[in-house]
Amino acid sequence: MTLMTKEKIYLTPNQEKVIKDKYLRGDKSIEDMFKRVSLSIAIAEILFTDKLNYVLEGVSHHLIKYSHNDVPSRYLLIHKDINEHSKREENFQKTKN
Repeated sequence: MTLMTKEKIYLTPNQEKVIKDKYLRGDKSIEDMFKRVSLSIAIAEILFTDKLNYVLEGVSHHLIKYSHNDVPSRYLLIHKDINEHSKREENFQKTKN
């Protein structure tokens, strides 16, 4: 798995203030916030790609499909039945690029 590198994001003082006041939910820096958000977006994109099974091959997971108001949907449980943090990290590292 390729990890993202964290680069400094340059903002105006006003942009920095707005982001810190409204969006920095316990993140140590604005860069950490963008990393968290981009990871969430990437995970959402994986959920709706035809390559989901390839990406999760060997990863402990459970995909639940359901329909609500005749609209098919699904959600993914990664680390199903894995409670220990180190084992979850090990499981996550099995995902493919």
